[in-house]
Amino acid sequence: MFCPKCGTSAEDHYRYCSKCGAELSGVAQPITSSSSNMSTHVTILGWLFMVSGVLTGVLGAAIMVVARMIPALQLDRMREIREVPVDLPKIITLAGFGIGLATIAIAVGTFMAGYGLLQYRPWARVLAIIAGILGIIHFPLGTALGIYALWALLSEAGRQHYDSMAPRDLVRA
Repeated sequence: MFCPKCGTSAEDHYRYCSKCGAELSGVAQPITSSSSNMSTHVTILGWLFMVSGVLTGVLGAAIMVVARMIPALQLDRMREIREVPVDLPKIITLAGFGIGLATIAIAVGTFMAGYGLLQYRPWARVLAIIAGILGIIHFPLGTALGIYALWALLSEAGRQHYDSMAPRDLVRA
């Protein structure tokens, strides 16, 4: 239970806040099965986003390594074909590094969304919704994770549960 005035954590049996003295009676709400289910969904989503972030980061690093290796392996062959510009290896390397860095940036955001969900940070819900929307285009696993995230985090029960669990000092009034 949290104080409605200052957000300080309080025991369920306390009648007044130990920090500001505000009355706490009637503030505590019993945990319902719906709230318990949403807690499970948020925990599952948090871990799935973190795993997805790590795997996406590994993919981004692999893209960068492959982008660096392919031009080096094909350089002699490209020089034999006079029709191909000599700067093509640099273009391939730069494009690969750009794609790899963008993939790693998405991975970091996805991982942070999962970590924030587990901590019930207010910003994490928004970031997880964005990551879920972006994940929908990654068929089939990203699509499943995106739909699950949007269902759990955009539902009224999910929003209420998340808002009730977020630390009061971090929630906007």
